Amino acid sequence: MPSNIKIRINGARNLPIMDRALLTGALTTDAYVTVSLGGHKNWIEHHHVRGEERVFQGKTGVVKKTLNPIWNEEFRFEVSDDTVLQNEPLIFKVWDNDNYKADSCVGMVYVDLNPLLMRAAGSTKVEE
Repeated sequence: MPSNIKIRINGARNLPIMDRALLTGALTTDAYVTVSLGGHKNWIEHHHVRGEERVFQGKTGVVKKTLNPIWNEEFRFEVSDDTVLQNEPLIFKVWDNDNYKADSCVGMVYVDLNPLLMRAAGSTKVEE
């Protein structure tokens, strides 16, 4: 059964210091978030198909020079097969954007969607 997943990324608080400004000595982070569902081996562009597996991905903009970034960004994934929702976690990764070296992963969260699917299935049952 097809499903629409709506994800809102509001912000983060108290991120670790990832950057030290040479001139000012400021201690900050240039943060962004990636969100993915399905096929978690490589980060690729939004909505690619890898074999039979559908990959859904999004990326927020970079919020520079703060440990408390606010994004207020929304992503929608149209998932045609619910087994992706049952078998794959939703993964959020917070990154520090770097201009002269590879971006650093600040942290990540895996969200199991099964409890939400079970709750949604229970609320749509018709009483007999």
